[in-house]
Amino acid sequence: MSTHEKRLCESPELSRAEHWAAHATVERWIRTHDDPDSQADADRLLVGSRLRSRLETGRQPTQAQLSLLGERCRARLADDTVPERDRDPLAGALERVDQCLDSCSP
Repeated sequence: MSTHEKRLCESPELSRAEHWAAHATVERWIRTHDDPDSQADADRLLVGSRLRSRLETGRQPTQAQLSLLGERCRARLADDTVPERDRDPLAGALERVDQCLDSCSP
């Protein structure tokens, strides 16, 4: 694992709704991608699984985990099937994740 992946970042200060939306987004992604096609997919799934655990326990995420969370929130927001009630919390979570990534980047 590279140093980049091990670097801990500040945890995003998420409201309850944002936290729920972020966790649900990661959980949904993991469930729908439970059969990876390649080692790279398996590695990303492992990052996602660890991210889910950190969201559940409140531990600091790594830079790779925050990047994956931002990517998944963006993808979820781009999905036309996302209920309207989930859009604001997802957008808020994405904004806070991006802020954490900005401060975490070298």
